[in-house]
Amino acid sequence: MKPVIKVLCLLVAVLALCAGCASNSDDGPIEVSFYLNDDTEDVFTAITGQPGSGVFMPAGTPNREGYLFNGWFLDKEGKEPYTGTADEAISVYAGWAAPVEVTFAGEGVVMIESQIVPKGGLVAPPIEPFRDGYFFNGWFEDELLTMPWDFSVRTVEADTTLYAGWGGVEHIVTLHLGNGMTEPFPVSGPIIDPPAAPNREGYNFGGWYMDESFTIPWDFMIDEIQGDMNLYAQWIELAPGETPAPTEAPKPTRTPRPSSNTPKPTATPKPSSSSAFTVTFDAGGGTAIASYANVPSGSTISKPNDPVRNGYTFGGWYKEATLSNAWNFSSDKVTANITLYRYVQYQRRVFRGLVYQRAVQLYDISADRAHKERFHVRALV
Repeated sequence: MKPVIKVLCLLVAVLALCAGCASNSDDGPIEVSFYLNDDTEDVFTAITGQPGSGVFMPAGTPNREGYLFNGWFLDKEGKEPYTGTADEAISVYAGWAAPVEVTFAGEGVVMIESQIVPKGGLVAPPIEPFRDGYFFNGWFEDELLTMPWDFSVRTVEADTTLYAGWGGVEHIVTLHLGNGMTEPFPVSGPIIDPPAAPNREGYNFGGWYMDESFTIPWDFMIDEIQGDMNLYAQWIELAPGETPAPTEAPKPTRTPRPSSNTPKPTATPKPSSSSAFTVTFDAGGGTAIASYANVPSGSTISKPNDPVRNGYTFGGWYKEATLSNAWNFSSDKVTANITLYRYVQYQRRVFRGLVYQRAVQLYDISADRAHKERFHVRALV
C-alpha cells in the first residue's frame, strides 16, 4: 500500500503545480494591437497591460491621406466602437471617414474659407458676411434661397455649397450715441420701431432727436424715414447720488408733421367709468389674437396663445408700443381699455459682426443680445 500512497501524493502535487501555472498564466499581462486599417496590415501601436485595467488606448491618433480619423473599433468596418478596456489579447482597428468639402458662396462672401468635415458630420457656422445696402439673412442650401441651412442639425453627406441670403435695406439711419460713437441702423420701411435704448455711465437716456441741439424729437409712431439720416441720443446727467432709471426713458412727443402716406394714430382711449373693459393684443404681423371683452375692473387676465410669425421668436407682451414695460399676467390688473404689444426677436443676428468691425467697434454691442424688432423683413434678393 505504501507505494500506492506515494504515487497518489505525487499525482496530487503535480496537479497542484499545474493549476498554479495556469493561474499565473491567466493573471499575466495581455497585449492589445492597434491596426491602421488602411488596406495594409501595419500596426499603429501595441499596448501591454493587465486585463481590465482600462489603459489600452493610444496617446496619439493615426493619419491617412485623404481621410479623417473616426475613432477605434473592434471590427474593420467600423461598426462596433472600442471602449478602451480588454480582458484578453485583442486587435483594434482605426476607423476612417471620407472627407467632404463645404464651400460658401453668394454676394458679399469674401475671405470665408471652405470647411473639410467628415461625411455625415456637422458644419461649423462661419462668420457672417457683409454687403453694403443689405442685411444678412442666413445661409441657404440652394441658389434660389428657399431652403435655410440649420447648422445645429443638418449633416453633410457630399461636397456642398451654401449660399448667403440677403434682405433689402432701403436706408441707413446713423445713431449718434455721444462721445463720437455711432451705430448703423438699417431700415426697410418709412415707419420703424425704436432701437434698443443705449446706456451711458452717469447719465439717463432721454430719447432720440433729429438735431444735435435736441430740439426736434423723433416720434417712432408717426415720423417717416425718407432717406439716409441721423438720429442723436440725448443724455441727461445724473445728480450726485441719483440712481439711473431702470428702464428706457419715455419717448418725448411733439405735434406730428403732416404725412400723405401714413394714417395718423388714434388717441389712446381714456379710462372708462364702466366696471368692465376690453384688452386688445397687437400681434405685430403675427397670427391674430382675439381681444378679451368684458374684463372686470381690477382683475388679472390669462395669458393668450403666443402669436406666430415666420422668422421671429415671440418674447412676451408689453404695455406700450415702445416695449418698455412687460405685462405681468400674474399681478398686473386691468383698470381701463388697453392694448398689449408683442415683443419679438429676429431669429438670426441681423447686421451684426463685420459691420461693427468696419465701424472700428466704436460701440460695443453683444452679438447675442436680444434686440427689439428693427425693420420689416422683405423678400430676399
